[in-house]
Amino acid sequence: MTIHRFGRRALPALLIAVSLSACAVFRKEAPITPEIALVRGMAAYRDERWLRAADLLKRWVDANAAGDPRMPGALLALGKSHIHTEEYLTASSELLRLVTDYPQAPEQQEAAAPQDPLAEAEAKRDEYLD
Repeated sequence: MTIHRFGRRALPALLIAVSLSACAVFRKEAPITPEIALVRGMAAYRDERWLRAADLLKRWVDANAAGDPRMPGALLALGKSHIHTEEYLTASSELLRLVTDYPQAPEQQEAAAPQDPLAEAEAKRDEYLD
């Protein structure tokens, strides 16, 4: 008789435990490698998800050496993402890094242009406020 009572109490507890273990709340997100961060960051940049792009691209930039050939493109996308999120100081430091560290890169021309994305972002902001 006591085994039957124990089974009655244990079965609901077991079902709850099994269902909670499948719940997404208790799942940990797998760590993102720098390579995955670059791919997802550039995809977020193309999709104009500026905060997500800035976060992922910053992870990749911080994890990689300056000699990587993908660095100029990542720095340009990172700088532009910061411009779109109105983090102008951070954007200028990333774009300055691109201009000084990669003077021969094609992305350098776009980062150094006086009518750079900053003017573009300010114009869009002014349009939005009107």
